[in-house]
Amino acid sequence: MSRAASGAAHSAHGLLGYAMVGLIVLHVCAALRHHFVLRDGTLTRMIPALARPK
Repeated sequence: MSRAASGAAHSAHGLLGYAMVGLIVLHVCAALRHHFVLRDGTLTRMIPALARPK
């Protein structure tokens, strides 16, 4: 692999890593919004341990 290709791959790897972290944070925020703001039970369906016993 040439130096140019290696540098490009390194940059792309770093950029994709930050993008992945951003997507994970966005996903967690959306799940918390469903749970606390919309109160639609989405998070309790994904994590049954959060459901209150009836």
